Amino acid sequence: MNNLKSLDFLAQANLVSLSCLILTENKLAVINDNIVHFLPALTYLDVTENPLICDCSNSGFLQWALSSVHTQVSVGPGNKCTYPVSKKGTMLLDMDLNSCWMDTSFLCCVSTAGLVLLTVLVAFGSHFLRWRLVYAYYRLVTSRYDARRRKGNEVYRYDAFISYNVRDEAWVHREMLPALEAERDWRLCLHHRDFQPGRSIVENVTEAIYGSRKTVCVISRHYLASEWCSREIQMASHRLLDEKKDVLILLFLEELSELQLSPYYRMRRLVRRSSYLSWPRAVRHPQLFWQNVHRALESGDDSHGDHHHHGDDVTENPLICDCSNSGFLQWALSSVHTQVSVGPGNKCTYPVSKKGTMLLDMDLNSCWMDTSFLCCVSTAGLVLLTVLVAFGSHFLRWRLVYAYYRLVTSRYDARRRKGNEVYRYDAFISYNVRDEAWVHREMLPALEAERDWRLCLHHRDFQPGRSIAENVTEAIYGSRKTVCVISRHYLASEWCSREIQMAR
Repeated sequence: MNNLKSLDFLAQANLVSLSCLILTENKLAVINDNIVHFLPALTYLDVTENPLICDCSNSGFLQWALSSVHTQVSVGPGNKCTYPVSKKGTMLLDMDLNSCWMDTSFLCCVSTAGLVLLTVLVAFGSHFLRWRLVYAYYRLVTSRYDARRRKGNEVYRYDAFISYNVRDEAWVHREMLPALEAERDWRLCLHHRDFQPGRSIVENVTEAIYGSRKTVCVISRHYLASEWCSREIQMASHRLLDEKKDVLILLFLEELSELQLSPYYRMRRLVRRSSYLSWPRAVRHPQLFWQNVHRALESGDDSHGDHHHHGDDVTENPLICDCSNSGFLQWALSSVHTQVSVGPGNKCTYPVSKKGTMLLDMDLNSCWMDTSFLCCVSTAGLVLLTVLVAFGSHFLRWRLVYAYYRLVTSRYDARRRKGNEVYRYDAFISYNVRDEAWVHREMLPALEAERDWRLCLHHRDFQPGRSIAENVTEAIYGSRKTVCVISRHYLASEWCSREIQMAR
């Protein structure tokens, strides 16, 4: 009996010819599996009567002991766990090693796949969902203002917040401020003058919109091209839709075509509720123009300013409320050049599900298909599917094969459990084709000729026309036992590995 607690000394011992090592009745608790690299000629190792602990610190050694074909390892048939307490009394060789292995390649692939997916989603979101995300952020930022407004106990700080592009600032100072602040004493909020330094732009804009009775947007080509102006009008639109009051006034500083306004088609609902004023058409009558602005600021009702456009009247027509009229309704609700009257009481008569509802309340969102959105979703899905297929084929191949085997062999399992199935063979012989000569020369005479065992062999008993997987499954589950003829050729064969895996 010795008192060895570690085998680290073997790394320096230079025992390259040692073939038998007996380490019984020592105090070895952990054995590093790296010792096998320093004992290349070792054929027998005895570590019985050692207090080997049953945790992952011995997993490498136990795996080597159970799988080595060059070294016979004896750990003792009665060697039981003494530590940890939860495994006390269980057999050392029954220790579950699966929980000890961390497949680093698996984790790396999962991380890579996750990173690729995250990159695709971020690119997708920033390019196609930018405004949806911004809108969601605004909803979060403005929630406290919404609650305060609904209580009705908040005094407005300004009469109007003027949203304009910096290139139109000269017009605002030259025309608007004298007409509204100097003559009528309206309290106006302007970026450069009333925003609080030190606060973020989003906070200042939010405070200005919700701290004013109304928002006046000075629309021009510069305004439409500005990202921040677009955000301002979007937040003001959010307030308009949420409070259901005429809090947004659109003032067109120049004539704009339908094409230039097309990116704003999603605001068609708010357009018919807002006040529209055209400065180019009022150049000859500026006093009338500013009177309309005053009325829009004073009124809580729909005040449509100085419309001098031709109008279309389609009242008292049985217009149906489905997507066939979506294009016309979108234009009717968003046009700034044509006033369209469809009648305040014009109700749907078709389809039956919408009968009695107002024509102008028809939900047009379901009629529009955002092709770029669908293309991006399809691309993202294809990229994700490609990553998952590559990941599965490279790292989860055997898990998938095993799952397939479990599915294929379920009927054999059920038949076996019933116990009413007669085995067709006594044993299925699993071997590599390079070892076939040994099987015919040594095994068949000893087992079939002398003992009359019924053996199943690939080349002789597999049914032609069936897949290899089906033949192997039938052979393994149709035999009482499976005999695996292990050799270097066998270990190097993928199909032999599958056979022994299914037999296990």
